Amino acid sequence: MHPAVRMVLAIVAAHAAAIAFHPAMSWRRGGARFAAYLACAAGVALAPCIAPAATIWRGVAALVAVALFVKLYDLERSAVRGMRLNFREYLLYLPNWFWLALRLPPRRGPWTGDCRALAVNAAGAIIGVAATVIVFLIDWRSVPFLLEHAAKVSALAMAVINIGNGLAAAMRLSGGRALVVFRNPFAADTPADLWRRWNRPTQQFLHEHVYRPLHGPEQPVSATVVTFAISALLHEGLFDLMAGRVMGWQLLFFMIHGVAVVATSKVRPRGAAQVWWTAGTFAFAVTTTALFGLTMNAVVPVYVPRGGR
Repeated sequence: MHPAVRMVLAIVAAHAAAIAFHPAMSWRRGGARFAAYLACAAGVALAPCIAPAATIWRGVAALVAVALFVKLYDLERSAVRGMRLNFREYLLYLPNWFWLALRLPPRRGPWTGDCRALAVNAAGAIIGVAATVIVFLIDWRSVPFLLEHAAKVSALAMAVINIGNGLAAAMRLSGGRALVVFRNPFAADTPADLWRRWNRPTQQFLHEHVYRPLHGPEQPVSATVVTFAISALLHEGLFDLMAGRVMGWQLLFFMIHGVAVVATSKVRPRGAAQVWWTAGTFAFAVTTTALFGLTMNAVVPVYVPRGGR
């Protein structure tokens, strides 16, 4: 069977397992509902195994599965609060990656703003994708690894940021609800500021289901560390599913950033100091995302071979 067909089967299986939870949302018995959630979540988590390991096909299937896994948790917690969705609403909410906390629907802004955002991000996506193609065509074997990584991660980030924000704007224009995914992460002046700007839907989920329950406003240090630990486990699970083996790079990456966020959460640089802080934050992000690159390199070739390999 072709790997692409196996990927499609994995995605269909993950969605089927997630959809199967819908009737349980209306059950009055919390124990039975939670048992149904565990069974459906297990089905979602195992579905990517249908696709071949260490391939882009497994990568796509794993990405979809982790998003559905997160959605199911939010839906189970929403059912505990007495929130209900009819079947149509459930089907529309389930694949919406731009809204990950049911009780916090993103606000709708003026359509003119979304039209402008779509146009600007479409142009940025074209530039980002073109830059990504160019940097991946270059033979980097004669230059230091970190220079290759910096060029590739910057181009990829530009493409991902603009594509994400463009898709979110398109969803809002179509009548759906979607957070602005990224708020110019390149302008971040501290690691804490970087994570306030990066992947806001995931930030919404973690704040709602991890940070707040851990009394984050009263105990920000411990709540922040645990929140990053949970994010580390989710990302580690995603990439280990892709690679078909445990690597640990995602755990290391997110715990480094968790410590950096705690250390800089109250830092608000101003004036000339802000320029240096912004440059330092960019250098920190580029250097540490090499751990992300090494993880991806186990699935698809990201870096040119070195050392005679």
